[in-house]
Amino acid sequence: MKKVIRYLLYLSFVVIALIAWPLYFILVLGILPFPADPACAFEQAGCPPPSAFEHILRVISIFGAIPATVLLFVFFRLWVRSRFKDEPH
Repeated sequence: MKKVIRYLLYLSFVVIALIAWPLYFILVLGILPFPADPACAFEQAGCPPPSAFEHILRVISIFGAIPATVLLFVFFRLWVRSRFKDEPH
């Protein structure tokens, strides 16, 4: 039974990651998965260029999403295995 719980926890991690990363990209970085005009596009001056910090954050987030998820999963897996060890028969 503990093995089933472990695999359900692993599956829940995947589901949470598949929901959390797109929300992060949409809400924090403003990267939309579909073409849309931001609100500033309708102003005469246009949209201001992103700051250097925003640009660096976007690059690090895009290229670091997969390694961060894998690293988090490794530690999550270690934690789950320590909590739900199989009992010897």
